[in-house]
Amino acid sequence: MFIDWYIPHGGNSKVNKDGNSAILTLNYAYTLKNAANIMDWLGYRAKAKVYRDLGQKYAEVTRKLCFDSTKGIYADDPEKTFYDQRASVLAVLCGAHSEEENKVLMETMLDDNTHFDSEANLFYLSYLFEAMEKTGAGDFIKELQPWKDIINMGMSGTPEKRIEQHPRSEIHPWTAHPVHYYFSIVAGITPGKSLLKISFKYL
Repeated sequence: MFIDWYIPHGGNSKVNKDGNSAILTLNYAYTLKNAANIMDWLGYRAKAKVYRDLGQKYAEVTRKLCFDSTKGIYADDPEKTFYDQRASVLAVLCGAHSEEENKVLMETMLDDNTHFDSEANLFYLSYLFEAMEKTGAGDFIKELQPWKDIINMGMSGTPEKRIEQHPRSEIHPWTAHPVHYYFSIVAGITPGKSLLKISFKYL
């Protein structure tokens, strides 16, 4: 059930321990979408369709239950008692909204005036950066502030948690993802399909 490092609730939001979690459901939908892409690449079209349709189903159900059209963001629970940025991020990535709606959701989510009961931590910002890349919304340099703080602290590696959370590990790979997104978002460098085929061929 671990999602992310919460302050001070450990790895789970306070509303998802008994299920009915938008974050966990959308994460499943996101996984199914990616699995469908892999199946397509491998040539298993029927299996890909099963995964894609199932992922879309969960995305649409979660939107119906947890999207607050007044606030323009997601709650983590159908009762809408806990608004978690992570759910809105995943909704952008798993097909819960149209492209135009995704841009509006991202703009609302990244607006400093939008209140969330909890926001994505270091490792979960990987999903945020992916959503920014997908929609073209947001300021990547601004979102890199936690890593600037890491450098200012004199660290030479990426910690497991934010500085204020007293990270128990100062060399943790899951917060090194800005290296990838710097090239893809800032420099616009992404692998071509032909390169992917070559790399897989010689693995």
